[in-house]
Amino acid sequence: MLDKQNIRIETVAIKVEQRPKESLLDEEFQNDTDFFVFSLSSEELLKIAKFLSRADSSLGVQRTHKEERDKEIGSFISSEHPFFPNTIIINIPYLFKEEFYDTGKKLLKVNIEENSAYIIDGQHRLKAFASKYSKGMRLNLVVAAYFGLELPTMAEIFTRINYYQKPVSKSLVYDLLDFNRDPEFKKYREAHEIVTYLNEKISSPFYSNVKILGIGSGLISQAAFVEALASRYHIIELLNVNNSSIKEKATVVDLYFNAIRTSFKKEWANPNTILSRSVGFYALIKILRLILLSAQEKKNEKIIDFSKYADVMKNAEVDLEDKSAGGFKGVNILAERFKSALVQKSLL
Repeated sequence: MLDKQNIRIETVAIKVEQRPKESLLDEEFQNDTDFFVFSLSSEELLKIAKFLSRADSSLGVQRTHKEERDKEIGSFISSEHPFFPNTIIINIPYLFKEEFYDTGKKLLKVNIEENSAYIIDGQHRLKAFASKYSKGMRLNLVVAAYFGLELPTMAEIFTRINYYQKPVSKSLVYDLLDFNRDPEFKKYREAHEIVTYLNEKISSPFYSNVKILGIGSGLISQAAFVEALASRYHIIELLNVNNSSIKEKATVVDLYFNAIRTSFKKEWANPNTILSRSVGFYALIKILRLILLSAQEKKNEKIIDFSKYADVMKNAEVDLEDKSAGGFKGVNILAERFKSALVQKSLL
């Protein structure tokens, strides 16, 4: 098997920061919301592109590829006056580093392995530039490039774009967010099933309170919840220790947040407190991780009494109506105060 080549991309690019106001200075948002806009030749883009639809592979995010669509667009490309002002959205598969971008010269310089950058949106437009469709025509294309996105976020971006531009069937939406049956992405599937369970269970603190595909009202978006469980805080990994079923794993998360809701009756789902925002959610997930780690160390604590933890957290020195600390800086501050209260009571 031949080694893949690295393609050197060096181009003038505009960095776009689409962050909440309170998180403008929070660099941890780099890989969640920031992206770069630049022009790249169709030839170079085809070299680095990774096309994976649900029909092509179990890892796919895109809709099923239709060759007839490629032929139609290819005919337009090879016509007398082709134009493509609309953006092709890609994900460069590693975390952004400051050395990639010269802020003074607005220059993006990065090596990308061929066939590695997921095409989040625009697969038919780009595939149509294959010589068999476009008769060898090459054009510079507008690209929006994210760095290091995970599958839940890529799926959400794709679905939200197409939700507003052209309705996507509900079966496709849920299929996209079911991800796949590949063992490599088992954690995402499990996290997705847990989030779905919590959103649909009437007694759950998250009943009808998850923003599916990031749309609508709710405490937290589906993608953020899935990533928090699967990768950001590795909750799925900790829940897998005892080979529990999905329902059993979901029950652990449900019991924890039910205890939180009981102790924080006035604050839970209250838009005037940070517990109803992502800052509070992530801080609570960080504490859940610490509790699960502590329970593993004790080994004899098979059933965790989350209420005793929640009661202590309720009395922590925290101003839950203080919205000044946003982003992951705010998450870390809030989590540290909850942790200190638990440590003082010898619970961690």
